[in-house]
Amino acid sequence: MNLVDENVGGAKSNKKLFIACGIGIIVLILIIVILVGILSTMNKGMSLVIDNKNQSKKGYLWKDGDVYYIQIAGLAESTNNGYTYKAGNPDIPDYNGCYITNAAESTYFKVNSREYYKILKKDDGTQEVSYYTMDNPVKVRESDNKIYIPLSGVEIAANVNCIQTENKITIESIGYIESIYNKVEQKKSYPMFIPDSLIQWDVNYANKKLLRDRIVIVKDKEDDNLLGVSKVSISTTGKSKKQINTVVDTEILGARYKSIEYVEKDNQLIVEKEEGKGIVQLVEEDGEIKIKNVITPQFQEIKKINDNLYLIAEIITTEKPDSRSIVEEKKYGIIDSSLNIVLPTEYEQIGVNIALYTNNDITNEFIVMDKYIPVKKDGLWGFVDLKGNVVVKPIYDSLGCADTNPTSNVLIIPQLKAFVFKQNLRYGICGFDGKSIIQAKLSKISIDTSKEEKTYIMNATINNKQITYNVLDYVKKMNGTTNTTNTTNTTNKTNTSNKTNTTNNTTKTNTTKTTNTTNTTTKNNTVVITNTAR
Repeated sequence: MNLVDENVGGAKSNKKLFIACGIGIIVLILIIVILVGILSTMNKGMSLVIDNKNQSKKGYLWKDGDVYYIQIAGLAESTNNGYTYKAGNPDIPDYNGCYITNAAESTYFKVNSREYYKILKKDDGTQEVSYYTMDNPVKVRESDNKIYIPLSGVEIAANVNCIQTENKITIESIGYIESIYNKVEQKKSYPMFIPDSLIQWDVNYANKKLLRDRIVIVKDKEDDNLLGVSKVSISTTGKSKKQINTVVDTEILGARYKSIEYVEKDNQLIVEKEEGKGIVQLVEEDGEIKIKNVITPQFQEIKKINDNLYLIAEIITTEKPDSRSIVEEKKYGIIDSSLNIVLPTEYEQIGVNIALYTNNDITNEFIVMDKYIPVKKDGLWGFVDLKGNVVVKPIYDSLGCADTNPTSNVLIIPQLKAFVFKQNLRYGICGFDGKSIIQAKLSKISIDTSKEEKTYIMNATINNKQITYNVLDYVKKMNGTTNTTNTTNTTNKTNTSNKTNTTNNTTKTNTTKTTNTTNTTTKNNTVVITNTAR
Protein backbone atom coordinates (compact mmCIF):
# COMPACT_ATOMS: atom_id res chain seq x y z
CA MET A 1 0.00 0.00 0.00
CA ASN A 2 1.17 3.51 -0.84
CA LEU A 3 1.78 5.44 2.34
CA VAL A 4 1.30 8.76 0.61
CA ASP A 5 -2.13 7.73 -0.59
CA GLU A 6 -2.98 6.49 2.87
CA ASN A 7 -1.92 9.79 4.44
CA VAL A 8 -3.89 11.78 1.92
CA GLY A 9 -6.96 9.61 2.51
CA GLY A 10 -6.57 9.96 6.25
CA ALA A 11 -6.26 13.75 5.97
CA LYS A 12 -9.43 13.91 3.90
CA SER A 13 -11.24 11.74 6.40
CA ASN A 14 -10.09 13.91 9.30
CA LYS A 15 -11.16 17.05 7.42
CA LYS A 16 -14.66 15.67 6.91
CA LEU A 17 -14.81 14.74 10.57
CA PHE A 18 -13.77 18.25 11.61
CA ILE A 19 -16.38 19.78 9.28
CA ALA A 20 -19.08 17.46 10.62
CA CYS A 21 -18.11 18.32 14.21
CA GLY A 22 -18.13 22.04 13.37
CA ILE A 23 -21.56 21.81 11.83
CA GLY A 24 -22.77 19.81 14.81
CA ILE A 25 -21.42 22.41 17.22
CA ILE A 26 -23.06 25.24 15.26
CA VAL A 27 -26.40 23.40 15.19
CA LEU A 28 -26.07 22.71 18.92
CA ILE A 29 -25.34 26.38 19.60
CA LEU A 30 -28.36 27.41 17.53
CA ILE A 31 -30.54 24.94 19.42
CA ILE A 32 -29.26 26.27 22.74
CA VAL A 33 -29.90 29.88 21.65
CA ILE A 34 -33.43 29.01 20.55
CA LEU A 35 -34.12 27.14 23.79
CA VAL A 36 -32.74 30.01 25.88
CA GLY A 37 -34.92 32.41 23.92
CA ILE A 38 -37.99 30.26 24.47
CA LEU A 39 -37.24 29.79 28.16
CA SER A 40 -36.51 33.47 28.52
CA THR A 41 -39.84 34.33 26.93
CA MET A 42 -41.63 31.79 29.10
CA ASN A 43 -40.04 33.17 32.24
CA LYS A 44 -40.50 36.75 31.24
CA GLY A 45 -44.12 36.48 30.09
CA MET A 46 -45.91 39.50 28.65
CA SER A 47 -43.79 42.65 28.90
CA LEU A 48 -45.34 45.97 29.92
CA VAL A 49 -44.19 49.41 28.80
CA ILE A 50 -45.92 52.51 30.18
CA ASP A 51 -45.01 55.94 28.81
CA ASN A 52 -41.83 54.54 27.24
CA LYS A 53 -40.63 52.95 30.52
CA ASN A 54 -40.40 49.20 31.06
CA GLN A 55 -42.64 48.20 33.96
CA SER A 56 -42.41 44.42 33.43
CA LYS A 57 -40.72 43.68 36.76
CA LYS A 58 -43.23 45.57 38.91
CA GLY A 59 -45.96 42.95 38.72
CA TYR A 60 -48.65 45.29 37.45
CA LEU A 61 -49.93 42.71 34.95
CA TRP A 62 -52.09 39.74 35.89
CA LYS A 63 -53.57 37.15 33.56
CA ASP A 64 -56.77 35.64 34.92
CA GLY A 65 -57.82 32.91 32.53
CA ASP A 66 -57.69 34.48 29.07
CA VAL A 67 -58.12 38.04 30.35
CA TYR A 68 -55.26 40.42 31.09
CA TYR A 69 -55.68 42.78 34.04
CA ILE A 70 -53.58 45.74 35.11
CA GLN A 71 -53.15 47.08 38.63
CA ILE A 72 -54.97 50.41 38.99
CA ALA A 73 -52.56 51.84 41.57
CA GLY A 74 -49.52 50.94 39.45
CA LEU A 75 -51.12 52.33 36.32
CA ALA A 76 -51.89 55.65 38.02
CA GLU A 77 -48.35 55.88 39.37
CA SER A 78 -46.68 55.12 36.04
CA THR A 79 -48.61 57.36 33.65
CA ASN A 80 -48.00 61.01 32.89
CA ASN A 81 -51.62 62.03 33.54
CA GLY A 82 -50.99 63.41 37.02
CA TYR A 83 -53.08 60.76 38.76
CA THR A 84 -53.23 60.04 42.46
CA TYR A 85 -54.57 56.64 43.51
CA LYS A 86 -56.92 56.47 46.49
CA ALA A 87 -58.76 53.60 48.11
CA GLY A 88 -62.51 53.82 48.67
CA ASN A 89 -64.05 57.13 47.61
CA PRO A 90 -64.06 60.64 49.10
CA ASP A 91 -67.11 59.93 51.27
CA ILE A 92 -66.60 56.34 52.50
CA PRO A 93 -62.92 55.44 53.15
CA ASP A 94 -63.58 51.70 53.53
CA TYR A 95 -65.67 51.45 50.37
CA ASN A 96 -65.03 48.27 48.39
CA GLY A 97 -63.34 50.02 45.48
CA CYS A 98 -60.93 52.80 44.55
CA TYR A 99 -60.51 55.87 42.37
CA ILE A 100 -57.82 57.74 40.47
CA THR A 101 -57.92 61.52 40.38
CA ASN A 102 -56.07 64.52 39.01
CA ALA A 103 -56.85 68.24 38.84
CA ALA A 104 -59.41 67.77 36.06
CA GLU A 105 -61.07 64.37 36.45
CA SER A 106 -61.74 61.47 38.80
CA THR A 107 -62.54 57.88 37.81
CA TYR A 108 -64.30 55.56 40.27
CA PHE A 109 -64.15 51.75 40.30
CA LYS A 110 -66.03 49.17 42.35
CA VAL A 111 -64.78 45.63 42.93
CA ASN A 112 -66.76 42.90 41.11
CA SER A 113 -68.53 45.49 38.95
CA ARG A 114 -68.20 46.01 35.21
CA GLU A 115 -69.42 49.59 35.58
CA TYR A 116 -67.32 52.62 36.47
CA TYR A 117 -67.92 56.34 36.21
CA LYS A 118 -65.93 59.50 35.60
CA ILE A 119 -66.50 62.99 36.97
CA LEU A 120 -65.01 65.72 34.78
CA LYS A 121 -64.52 69.22 36.18
CA LYS A 122 -65.46 71.56 33.36
CA ASP A 123 -64.01 75.00 32.70
CA ASP A 124 -67.27 76.71 33.67
CA GLY A 125 -67.13 75.22 37.17
CA THR A 126 -69.74 72.51 36.57
CA GLN A 127 -69.20 68.75 36.71
CA GLU A 128 -70.00 66.20 34.02
CA VAL A 129 -70.59 62.59 35.01
CA SER A 130 -70.28 59.74 32.50
CA TYR A 131 -70.90 56.04 33.14
CA TYR A 132 -69.16 53.21 31.25
CA THR A 133 -69.41 49.42 31.12
CA MET A 134 -66.46 47.06 30.57
CA ASP A 135 -66.43 43.52 29.21
CA ASN A 136 -65.10 42.13 32.50
CA PRO A 137 -65.43 43.23 36.13
CA VAL A 138 -62.87 44.93 38.34
CA LYS A 139 -61.14 42.34 40.54
CA VAL A 140 -58.93 41.96 43.58
CA ARG A 141 -55.84 39.78 43.06
CA GLU A 142 -55.38 37.47 46.03
CA SER A 143 -51.57 37.34 45.81
CA ASP A 144 -51.11 41.05 46.47
CA ASN A 145 -54.62 42.16 47.55
CA LYS A 146 -54.52 44.93 44.93
CA ILE A 147 -57.39 46.10 42.71
CA TYR A 148 -57.09 45.39 38.98
CA ILE A 149 -58.97 46.63 35.92
CA PRO A 150 -59.37 44.55 32.72
CA LEU A 151 -56.94 45.73 30.08
CA SER A 152 -59.78 46.04 27.54
CA GLY A 153 -61.28 48.91 29.54
CA VAL A 154 -58.11 50.82 30.34
CA GLU A 155 -58.12 53.31 27.45
CA ILE A 156 -61.19 55.31 28.44
CA ALA A 157 -60.90 54.62 32.16
CA ALA A 158 -57.35 55.99 32.46
CA ASN A 159 -57.16 58.26 29.38
CA VAL A 160 -54.45 56.22 27.65
CA ASN A 161 -53.71 54.54 24.36
CA CYS A 162 -53.11 50.77 24.68
CA ILE A 163 -51.56 48.47 22.09
CA GLN A 164 -51.22 44.74 22.75
CA THR A 165 -49.07 42.41 20.66
CA GLU A 166 -48.18 38.76 21.16
CA ASN A 167 -45.68 39.42 23.94
CA LYS A 168 -45.85 43.13 24.70
CA ILE A 169 -48.36 45.66 26.04
CA THR A 170 -47.62 49.31 25.34
CA ILE A 171 -49.55 52.02 27.19
CA GLU A 172 -49.21 55.72 26.46
CA SER A 173 -51.01 58.38 28.50
CA ILE A 174 -52.42 61.52 26.92
CA GLY A 175 -49.87 63.49 28.92
CA TYR A 176 -47.03 61.49 27.40
CA ILE A 177 -48.49 61.65 23.88
CA GLU A 178 -48.75 65.43 24.19
CA SER A 179 -45.07 65.61 25.10
CA ILE A 180 -44.19 63.70 21.92
CA TYR A 181 -45.76 66.28 19.64
CA ASN A 182 -45.01 69.36 21.72
CA LYS A 183 -41.25 69.11 22.30
CA VAL A 184 -40.57 72.78 21.71
CA GLU A 185 -37.55 72.64 24.02
CA GLN A 186 -35.78 70.28 21.59
CA LYS A 187 -35.68 72.74 18.70
CA LYS A 188 -32.03 73.60 19.45
CA SER A 189 -30.93 70.05 20.08
CA TYR A 190 -30.14 67.15 17.77
CA PRO A 191 -31.93 65.54 16.17
CA MET A 192 -33.84 68.70 15.27
CA PHE A 193 -37.53 68.72 16.24
CA ILE A 194 -39.99 71.03 14.50
CA PRO A 195 -43.42 71.20 16.24
CA ASP A 196 -46.64 72.27 14.53
CA SER A 197 -47.36 75.87 15.54
CA LEU A 198 -51.03 75.51 14.56
CA ILE A 199 -51.79 72.91 17.25
CA GLN A 200 -53.75 74.45 20.12
CA TRP A 201 -52.18 72.82 23.14
CA ASP A 202 -53.96 74.89 25.78
CA VAL A 203 -57.30 73.17 25.19
CA ASN A 204 -59.54 71.89 27.97
CA TYR A 205 -59.05 68.43 29.46
CA ALA A 206 -62.01 66.94 27.57
CA ASN A 207 -60.36 67.84 24.25
CA LYS A 208 -56.99 66.45 25.37
CA LYS A 209 -58.59 62.99 25.41
CA LEU A 210 -58.57 63.10 21.61
CA LEU A 211 -54.82 62.52 21.88
CA ARG A 212 -55.50 58.82 22.52
CA ASP A 213 -56.03 58.62 18.75
CA ARG A 214 -53.35 61.24 17.94
CA ILE A 215 -56.08 63.81 17.26
CA VAL A 216 -55.60 67.48 18.16
CA ILE A 217 -57.43 70.80 17.94
CA VAL A 218 -55.77 73.05 15.35
CA LYS A 219 -56.02 76.74 14.48
CA ASP A 220 -56.63 78.20 11.06
CA LYS A 221 -53.45 79.40 9.32
CA GLU A 222 -54.83 82.91 8.87
CA ASP A 223 -57.26 83.26 11.81
CA ASP A 224 -56.30 81.91 15.24
CA ASN A 225 -59.93 82.23 16.37
CA LEU A 226 -61.13 79.53 13.96
CA LEU A 227 -60.58 75.92 14.99
CA GLY A 228 -60.60 72.53 13.38
CA VAL A 229 -59.50 68.95 14.09
CA SER A 230 -56.50 67.08 12.66
CA LYS A 231 -54.59 63.86 13.16
CA VAL A 232 -50.87 64.28 13.88
CA SER A 233 -47.82 62.23 12.94
CA ILE A 234 -44.04 62.75 12.79
CA SER A 235 -42.20 62.94 9.48
CA THR A 236 -38.48 62.08 9.69
CA THR A 237 -35.91 63.21 7.12
CA GLY A 238 -32.11 63.03 7.08
CA LYS A 239 -29.79 60.85 9.17
CA SER A 240 -27.86 61.04 12.44
CA LYS A 241 -27.30 64.63 13.62
CA LYS A 242 -28.81 65.95 10.41
CA GLN A 243 -32.09 64.13 11.13
CA ILE A 244 -35.13 66.39 11.26
CA ASN A 245 -38.40 65.33 12.94
CA THR A 246 -41.36 67.41 11.81
CA VAL A 247 -44.89 67.22 13.27
CA VAL A 248 -47.40 66.94 10.45
CA ASP A 249 -51.15 67.34 10.82
CA THR A 250 -53.72 65.78 8.49
CA GLU A 251 -57.06 67.55 8.42
CA ILE A 252 -60.15 65.74 9.71
CA LEU A 253 -62.43 68.72 10.28
CA GLY A 254 -61.71 72.06 8.64
CA ALA A 255 -60.75 75.03 10.84
CA ARG A 256 -63.99 77.02 10.60
CA TYR A 257 -65.47 76.86 14.10
CA LYS A 258 -65.50 79.31 17.01
CA SER A 259 -65.25 76.48 19.55
CA ILE A 260 -64.97 72.69 19.63
CA GLU A 261 -65.74 70.45 22.61
CA TYR A 262 -65.12 66.69 22.64
CA VAL A 263 -67.80 64.50 24.26
CA GLU A 264 -66.00 61.30 25.21
CA LYS A 265 -69.09 59.26 26.05
CA ASP A 266 -70.57 59.63 22.56
CA ASN A 267 -67.30 60.19 20.64
CA GLN A 268 -68.80 63.41 19.28
CA LEU A 269 -67.76 67.01 18.85
CA ILE A 270 -69.97 69.94 19.83
CA VAL A 271 -68.99 72.58 17.28
CA GLU A 272 -69.93 76.24 17.27
CA LYS A 273 -70.30 78.79 14.48
CA GLU A 274 -71.86 82.25 14.40
CA GLU A 275 -75.20 80.57 13.74
CA GLY A 276 -74.98 78.52 16.94
CA LYS A 277 -73.88 75.07 18.08
CA GLY A 278 -74.25 71.69 16.40
CA ILE A 279 -72.93 68.13 16.66
CA VAL A 280 -70.38 66.20 14.58
CA GLN A 281 -69.79 62.44 14.97
CA LEU A 282 -66.29 60.95 14.76
CA VAL A 283 -66.35 57.69 12.78
CA GLU A 284 -63.53 55.23 12.09
CA GLU A 285 -63.60 53.72 8.61
CA ASP A 286 -60.83 51.55 7.16
CA GLY A 287 -58.44 52.69 9.88
CA GLU A 288 -59.11 56.38 9.23
CA ILE A 289 -61.02 58.89 11.35
CA LYS A 290 -63.80 60.60 9.42
CA ILE A 291 -66.65 62.90 10.36
CA LYS A 292 -70.42 62.76 10.02
CA ASN A 293 -72.61 65.80 10.55
CA VAL A 294 -75.39 65.05 13.04
CA ILE A 295 -76.94 68.45 13.86
CA THR A 296 -76.09 71.58 11.85
CA PRO A 297 -74.88 74.46 14.08
CA GLN A 298 -77.96 76.55 14.99
CA PHE A 299 -78.64 76.34 18.75
CA GLN A 300 -77.45 78.30 21.78
CA GLU A 301 -76.63 74.96 23.40
CA ILE A 302 -77.03 71.35 22.33
CA LYS A 303 -76.30 68.04 24.01
CA LYS A 304 -77.17 64.43 23.30
CA ILE A 305 -79.79 62.86 25.59
CA ASN A 306 -80.03 59.45 23.93
CA ASP A 307 -79.77 58.03 20.41
CA ASN A 308 -82.82 60.00 19.26
CA LEU A 309 -83.19 63.00 21.56
CA TYR A 310 -81.13 66.16 22.02
CA LEU A 311 -81.27 68.91 24.61
CA ILE A 312 -81.30 72.38 23.07
CA ALA A 313 -81.26 75.90 24.47
CA GLU A 314 -82.35 79.20 23.01
CA ILE A 315 -82.35 82.76 24.25
CA ILE A 316 -85.96 83.81 24.76
CA THR A 317 -86.72 87.55 24.86
CA THR A 318 -89.71 88.67 26.91
CA GLU A 319 -91.06 92.06 27.90
CA LYS A 320 -92.12 92.69 31.50
CA PRO A 321 -95.40 94.63 31.45
CA ASP A 322 -94.83 96.22 34.86
CA SER A 323 -91.44 97.75 34.08
CA ARG A 324 -91.57 97.66 30.27
CA SER A 325 -88.09 96.15 30.36
CA ILE A 326 -86.74 93.55 27.99
CA VAL A 327 -85.50 90.35 29.62
CA GLU A 328 -83.38 87.71 27.90
CA GLU A 329 -83.48 84.23 29.44
CA LYS A 330 -81.96 80.94 28.38
CA LYS A 331 -84.70 78.35 28.03
CA TYR A 332 -84.31 74.63 27.35
CA GLY A 333 -86.23 72.19 25.20
CA ILE A 334 -85.83 68.84 23.43
CA ILE A 335 -85.71 67.91 19.75
CA ASP A 336 -85.33 64.56 18.02
CA SER A 337 -82.72 63.61 15.45
CA SER A 338 -84.98 64.90 12.66
CA LEU A 339 -85.17 68.33 14.39
CA ASN A 340 -88.82 67.78 15.37
CA ILE A 341 -89.76 69.55 18.61
CA VAL A 342 -90.39 67.07 21.42
CA LEU A 343 -90.44 69.66 24.19
CA PRO A 344 -90.63 73.42 23.47
CA THR A 345 -87.88 75.72 24.74
CA GLU A 346 -89.78 76.98 27.77
CA TYR A 347 -88.04 75.19 30.64
CA GLU A 348 -85.50 76.66 33.06
CA GLN A 349 -83.72 73.34 33.42
CA ILE A 350 -83.92 69.82 32.02
CA GLY A 351 -82.10 67.00 33.76
CA VAL A 352 -80.37 66.80 37.12
CA ASN A 353 -76.83 66.74 38.43
CA ILE A 354 -76.19 63.01 38.77
CA ALA A 355 -72.84 63.71 40.43
CA LEU A 356 -75.00 64.18 43.54
CA TYR A 357 -76.41 60.63 43.31
CA THR A 358 -73.54 58.25 42.61
CA ASN A 359 -75.19 55.20 44.26
CA ASN A 360 -78.73 55.76 43.03
CA ASP A 361 -78.71 53.77 39.76
CA ILE A 362 -78.83 56.91 37.60
CA THR A 363 -76.47 56.90 34.64
CA ASN A 364 -78.05 59.60 32.47
CA GLU A 365 -78.53 63.14 33.73
CA PHE A 366 -81.60 63.56 31.53
CA ILE A 367 -83.42 60.25 31.98
CA VAL A 368 -84.33 58.32 35.14
CA MET A 369 -85.94 54.88 35.27
CA ASP A 370 -85.24 54.69 31.49
CA LYS A 371 -88.34 56.74 30.64
CA TYR A 372 -88.77 59.92 32.72
CA ILE A 373 -87.13 63.30 32.12
CA PRO A 374 -86.84 65.77 35.04
CA VAL A 375 -87.95 69.29 34.04
CA LYS A 376 -88.14 72.63 35.83
CA LYS A 377 -90.70 75.25 34.84
CA ASP A 378 -91.67 78.45 36.65
CA GLY A 379 -89.36 77.46 39.50
CA LEU A 380 -91.02 74.07 40.13
CA TRP A 381 -90.04 70.51 39.18
CA GLY A 382 -91.89 67.65 37.54
CA PHE A 383 -91.38 64.92 34.92
CA VAL A 384 -92.18 64.33 31.26
CA ASP A 385 -91.83 61.11 29.28
CA LEU A 386 -89.62 60.52 26.22
CA LYS A 387 -92.38 61.83 23.96
CA GLY A 388 -92.69 65.09 25.87
CA ASN A 389 -95.93 64.22 27.66
CA VAL A 390 -96.27 65.47 31.22
CA VAL A 391 -96.40 62.51 33.63
CA VAL A 392 -95.86 64.44 36.90
CA LYS A 393 -96.91 68.09 36.93
CA PRO A 394 -94.17 70.58 37.93
CA ILE A 395 -95.33 71.34 41.49
CA TYR A 396 -92.30 70.46 43.63
CA ASP A 397 -89.71 72.85 45.07
CA SER A 398 -86.90 70.44 44.16
CA LEU A 399 -86.20 66.80 43.35
CA GLY A 400 -84.15 64.40 45.45
CA CYS A 401 -82.63 64.54 48.89
CA ALA A 402 -79.02 65.71 48.52
CA ASP A 403 -78.39 66.81 52.07
CA THR A 404 -75.61 64.35 52.90
CA ASN A 405 -73.06 63.11 50.32
CA PRO A 406 -73.28 61.70 46.79
CA THR A 407 -72.99 58.07 47.91
CA SER A 408 -76.04 58.26 50.19
CA ASN A 409 -78.19 60.87 48.44
CA VAL A 410 -81.50 59.70 46.93
CA LEU A 411 -83.44 60.84 43.88
CA ILE A 412 -85.30 57.68 42.84
CA ILE A 413 -86.45 54.52 44.61
CA PRO A 414 -86.66 51.95 41.78
CA GLN A 415 -88.50 49.30 43.84
CA LEU A 416 -91.39 51.73 44.37
CA LYS A 417 -91.19 53.27 40.88
CA ALA A 418 -91.04 56.53 42.74
CA PHE A 419 -88.97 59.68 43.26
CA VAL A 420 -88.03 61.80 46.23
CA PHE A 421 -89.19 65.43 46.29
CA LYS A 422 -88.80 68.44 48.55
CA GLN A 423 -91.71 70.66 49.53
CA ASN A 424 -91.72 73.35 52.19
CA LEU A 425 -88.29 72.25 53.51
CA ARG A 426 -89.45 68.67 54.04
CA TYR A 427 -89.07 65.52 51.95
CA GLY A 428 -91.62 63.11 50.60
CA ILE A 429 -91.99 60.25 48.11
CA CYS A 430 -94.25 60.20 45.06
CA GLY A 431 -94.82 57.58 42.38
CA PHE A 432 -94.18 58.36 38.72
CA ASP A 433 -97.93 57.89 38.28
CA GLY A 434 -98.37 61.10 40.25
CA LYS A 435 -99.77 59.39 43.36
CA SER A 436 -98.31 60.36 46.72
CA ILE A 437 -96.66 57.55 48.68
CA ILE A 438 -95.33 59.50 51.67
CA GLN A 439 -96.12 63.14 52.31
CA ALA A 440 -93.47 65.84 52.65
CA LYS A 441 -93.09 65.34 56.40
CA LEU A 442 -89.63 63.73 56.46
CA SER A 443 -86.44 65.42 57.60
CA LYS A 444 -84.20 63.21 55.45
CA ILE A 445 -84.15 60.28 53.02
CA SER A 446 -80.90 58.44 52.25
CA ILE A 447 -79.31 55.23 50.92
CA ASP A 448 -77.40 52.85 53.18
CA THR A 449 -74.83 50.85 51.19
CA SER A 450 -73.11 49.19 54.14
CA LYS A 451 -74.90 45.91 53.34
CA GLU A 452 -74.92 43.88 50.15
CA GLU A 453 -78.38 45.16 49.21
CA LYS A 454 -79.08 48.89 49.18
CA THR A 455 -81.40 50.10 51.91
CA TYR A 456 -83.46 53.27 51.69
CA ILE A 457 -83.77 55.07 54.99
CA MET A 458 -86.19 57.83 56.00
CA ASN A 459 -86.00 60.05 59.06
CA ALA A 460 -89.01 61.69 60.68
CA THR A 461 -89.28 63.95 63.72
CA ILE A 462 -91.96 62.71 66.13
CA ASN A 463 -92.48 64.60 69.39
CA ASN A 464 -89.09 66.28 68.94
CA LYS A 465 -87.39 62.90 68.50
CA GLN A 466 -85.64 61.61 65.37
CA ILE A 467 -87.10 58.27 64.29
CA THR A 468 -85.52 56.16 61.51
CA TYR A 469 -87.35 53.68 59.27
CA ASN A 470 -86.61 51.44 56.32
CA VAL A 471 -88.63 53.01 53.51
CA LEU A 472 -89.51 49.77 51.73
CA ASP A 473 -90.46 47.99 54.95
CA TYR A 474 -92.57 50.95 56.03
CA VAL A 475 -94.47 51.18 52.75
CA LYS A 476 -94.99 47.41 52.70
CA LYS A 477 -96.36 47.51 56.24
CA MET A 478 -98.66 50.40 55.47
CA ASN A 479 -99.99 48.60 52.39
CA GLY A 480 -100.81 45.52 54.45
CA THR A 481 -102.06 47.21 57.64
CA THR A 482 -105.66 48.10 58.45
CA ASN A 483 -106.79 50.75 60.93
CA THR A 484 -104.05 53.02 59.60
CA THR A 485 -103.58 55.25 56.60
CA ASN A 486 -102.88 53.46 53.31
CA THR A 487 -99.69 55.06 52.03
CA THR A 488 -100.11 53.95 48.44
CA ASN A 489 -103.63 55.11 47.66
CA THR A 490 -105.29 58.45 48.18
CA THR A 491 -108.32 56.70 49.72
CA ASN A 492 -108.00 55.68 53.39
CA LYS A 493 -109.25 52.24 54.41
CA THR A 494 -110.56 51.26 57.83
CA ASN A 495 -112.09 48.16 59.38
CA THR A 496 -115.63 49.38 58.90
CA SER A 497 -115.61 51.83 56.01
CA ASN A 498 -113.65 53.31 53.12
CA LYS A 499 -113.64 57.08 53.13
CA THR A 500 -111.77 59.28 50.63
CA ASN A 501 -109.79 62.22 52.03
CA THR A 502 -111.17 65.47 50.66
CA THR A 503 -110.97 68.83 52.34
CA ASN A 504 -109.90 68.10 55.89
CA ASN A 505 -108.25 64.73 55.19
CA THR A 506 -109.76 63.08 58.27
CA THR A 507 -109.30 59.36 58.83
CA LYS A 508 -111.84 57.49 60.94
CA THR A 509 -111.30 54.12 62.59
CA ASN A 510 -113.06 52.14 65.32
CA THR A 511 -110.83 53.41 68.07
CA THR A 512 -108.64 56.25 66.81
CA LYS A 513 -109.14 59.50 64.95
CA THR A 514 -106.16 61.06 63.19
CA THR A 515 -106.56 64.39 61.45
CA ASN A 516 -104.36 66.09 58.87
CA THR A 517 -103.39 68.79 61.34
CA THR A 518 -101.46 66.21 63.33
CA ASN A 519 -100.16 64.28 60.32
CA THR A 520 -98.20 61.81 62.41
CA THR A 521 -99.07 59.63 65.38
CA THR A 522 -97.26 56.82 67.10
CA LYS A 523 -99.13 53.55 67.55
CA ASN A 524 -97.46 50.58 69.14
CA ASN A 525 -94.02 52.02 68.28
CA THR A 526 -95.05 52.44 64.61
CA VAL A 527 -95.02 55.84 62.95
CA VAL A 528 -98.02 56.67 60.77
CA ILE A 529 -97.52 59.43 58.19
CA THR A 530 -100.79 60.68 56.79
CA ASN A 531 -101.09 60.68 53.01
CA THR A 532 -103.00 63.03 50.72
CA ALA A 533 -103.33 63.22 46.99
CA ARG A 534 -101.37 65.89 45.21
